Amino acid sequence: MAVTTDVTEFESALAQGAHGADTALRARFLTQAVQLYRGDLLSGYYEDWIFPERERLAQAHLLALSELAALWEQLNDIPRAIDCAHRAVAADPLREESHRVLMRLLAAAHQPSAALRQYRELERLFREELDDVPSPATRTLARQIEESSLNPSPRPG
Repeated sequence: MAVTTDVTEFESALAQGAHGADTALRARFLTQAVQLYRGDLLSGYYEDWIFPERERLAQAHLLALSELAALWEQLNDIPRAIDCAHRAVAADPLREESHRVLMRLLAAAHQPSAALRQYRELERLFREELDDVPSPATRTLARQIEESSLNPSPRPG
């Protein structure tokens, strides 16, 4: 009798979504993986072996969300890419790269005010949690989004 767990199913879907030339197939497997992830492994338990495994799985989930956002963007499904980017930010609010991806996707979706709100939220988080400011790359992206929203180029029609 074979036994399977949500963790093995999660890892299997991650492995199947990690490689291959078929972007849509990879997106399907990574979507399956992020749907299988239900949060911290054995939350409420504190055995020595649990914390590193919990952290490993949480990082795998975060990386799957980031990769999935990129795949949906390649497939020109910006709403799904934005959804994955939002979920990546929620999974680790202090991961600046996730905020940058979300800001860029929102700007690409002609939502510069939402992108700039995201930047202000990142600034607030960094100030309150880290007593720091976003990196120059993130500040530059915010400035570019703001400038392009003040001088929008015509949309192709």
